[in-house]
Amino acid sequence: MTKYSLRTRMMSLILVPVLLVGTLVSISFISYRYYELKSLIVRSGISIIEPLSIASEVGINLDNRQRVKSLINSLHRRNSEIVRAIAIFDEHHKLFDISNNKYDVNLLRVAPDAPIPTTLSKTEYGNSIILKMPIISETPSSHQWHNVANDTSANDTLPIGYIAIDLDLRAAQLQQYKEIATSIILLILCLGGTALFAHVLVRKVTQPLNCMVQAVDRIRQGQLNSRVTGAMPGELAALQNGINTVAASLSKYRDEMQLHIDQATSDLQITMEQLEIQNVELTIAKKRAQEAVRIKTEFLANMSHELRTPLNGVIGFTRQMLKTPITSQQMEYLYVIDRSANNLLKIINDILDFSRLESNKLVLDQVPFLLRDTVNEVIELLTPAASDKNLPLHHHIDENLPNLMIGDPIRLQQILTNLIGNAIKFTDKGSVTLDIKLRQQQHHLVQIDFVVTDTGIGIKPEYRPILFQAFNQADASITRHYGGTGLGLSITKRLVNEMKGEIDYTSEIAKGTTFYFDIWLEKEEFLFSSLPELLPVSPIVPRLAMTVMAVDDNPANLKLIGALLSEQVENTLLCRNGIEALEIAEKHPLDLILMDIQMADLDGIQTSELIHQLPLHKETPIVAVTAFACHEANSAPFIDCLSKPLDENRLKKLLNQFNYQKYDHQKYDQQKKPPAIDWNMALQQTAGKESLAREMLEMLVQSLPNMKNMIEHALTADGETTRKHFQHNVHQLHGSCCYNGVPKLKAICELVEKQLQQDIALTDLEPELLEFMDEIEHVISVAPAIFEATVLRETHAVISLP
Repeated sequence: MTKYSLRTRMMSLILVPVLLVGTLVSISFISYRYYELKSLIVRSGISIIEPLSIASEVGINLDNRQRVKSLINSLHRRNSEIVRAIAIFDEHHKLFDISNNKYDVNLLRVAPDAPIPTTLSKTEYGNSIILKMPIISETPSSHQWHNVANDTSANDTLPIGYIAIDLDLRAAQLQQYKEIATSIILLILCLGGTALFAHVLVRKVTQPLNCMVQAVDRIRQGQLNSRVTGAMPGELAALQNGINTVAASLSKYRDEMQLHIDQATSDLQITMEQLEIQNVELTIAKKRAQEAVRIKTEFLANMSHELRTPLNGVIGFTRQMLKTPITSQQMEYLYVIDRSANNLLKIINDILDFSRLESNKLVLDQVPFLLRDTVNEVIELLTPAASDKNLPLHHHIDENLPNLMIGDPIRLQQILTNLIGNAIKFTDKGSVTLDIKLRQQQHHLVQIDFVVTDTGIGIKPEYRPILFQAFNQADASITRHYGGTGLGLSITKRLVNEMKGEIDYTSEIAKGTTFYFDIWLEKEEFLFSSLPELLPVSPIVPRLAMTVMAVDDNPANLKLIGALLSEQVENTLLCRNGIEALEIAEKHPLDLILMDIQMADLDGIQTSELIHQLPLHKETPIVAVTAFACHEANSAPFIDCLSKPLDENRLKKLLNQFNYQKYDHQKYDQQKKPPAIDWNMALQQTAGKESLAREMLEMLVQSLPNMKNMIEHALTADGETTRKHFQHNVHQLHGSCCYNGVPKLKAICELVEKQLQQDIALTDLEPELLEFMDEIEHVISVAPAIFEATVLRETHAVISLP
């Protein structure tokens, strides 16, 4: 919107009305004046035509054209300013005479079929007014006497003709133009005078206002001593006083505010000094807290090592004793020792897990696993505890749930073990039930609901706020009666949250409790049909043809590791420290080294690095044996990790794994070909679970013939018609290869998928597709030997169990 100044508005308010009024008056005057001039011309024409009609009667009766002509010419000359032509017509509309021979007489003539006008008539035509008047004969002409005599009833006033006169209005129009010009000049002079008057008036108003605006602007800029000076007329004087009063008040307020600001600044400065002191104190407190956390972490790590080391000996030799001939009472004692040691180990693991969760150092694995097998392992583990209390332990898994998932199966088992274990512990009669249902699927993600229901003692409502807090239990008497550290539910809740889920419960006293939680897992998208049957094999399996060196500075642990290794491998070398290990490594070729990390003088990491510098052992695999958390030792120079106390089954799997790698490398060194299947990589993808790795490889190999047929069809002329379907299957195969030890096939899948996404023609991809087919055949040809070796290792492990 356009903003006009006060000067412009006032000038407009004064001049616009004057202009409008002057214009209206001028138009009215000019219109009236033109009407008067027009009426004057008409009256002048009437004063000409009326006498002329009387005077021309005799001339027409006597047919005296000369007399009539001189009469109309004389009248035309005397009134030439307004008369264009005067014409006389007889009763037959014939021209009797005209004063202007150049004039078009037809403009004055009455139409032939029209009667002669009996009265004065007026017609306007352009710039002319035509007057017509009849000529009345009062004395009959000579040729009319006979008719008059015969017709005594004839009218004495019959017209014998008519006069037409053309009056020129241009003189009136010219006079009108003169008057318009005069009106305009007068209007301009009036406007000029009014503008001069308005300018003087507006100046008297705007000049004081400008002074006020300038004063207000100076006040706005902080010059509060500025005042509006000078004499102001009328209401402006009141405005002047108001502005000066406001300026004085602002000046006073500013002085007062400055005093407050100075006081506040002084207080703030004192506060800032106090805050600086507090910040220094907080920094010191933070460093102390961090140091305390570090000391706590080191303490937990050291305690873990110090507790796990003797537990390793207790549990290991207990299980070794169980393999020897003993009495039933001794076997019962040994089982009590083993169960007590495992309970102590569980408490240590809970404390370490809580410490890692509290410091956000716990990282969930993302490996493929079979959901139903994972759940069944938990049920099998807890079934004896339920049987001891005569409690049925039921579980149901939704048939719509996919079995092959990607996630952390160990942590999922830990959650289920905590919840189902608590349900069994707090239930004396009734049953414990586990329900697993599919809630929803979003592309490759699956949301799963777990519900654990028991008929136990229940939980009081007032304990809900503290139930999931660490080191808390619903009732202090529970610790005395049932035992426990109060960490299980806290760890469970945090693990569920790490899996992007929520956990909660409902409970009724003496009726039971229902814990329910949901987690998100990734679904393996590649679809397979069914798993093949395992072929029966011979149960007689010899010890592995391996030379393994174990290094540990604890005599009990070293003796236990030696006993376990002697049952599994042909050659075992035991070293009490790192220096002894280096001496033996220089002299003997080794297939595997088990290295304790925390040793005196030369620790396990330094010893391992020095061993890898020896020409004989640049690529010898070294596995860490530690009482610390395994993820802290699962990095260079170690290729894998065993946690104390040693799990005999885990040790067997590890030995079988590296024995197969030894066989695999020897085989492909002889063939001079890169491996189509990297079994070590496959085991890493399945968290060391050989059976799961074999099942996934079997499913992959089953799908390869179908993919080979698709490639052959893609190379035909009709290949482009099924391009999208082929691209989708290549994408699925690429996803499956990511979880199997087939690096070359995975790389080819990735290359072909990228080129298909770039819309490259299938005919241009012929070399890559042919290489794709060759690698598929390579994987299919190598797979049977791997399946056979894994079956043999599993059979050996089963036979070796007590």
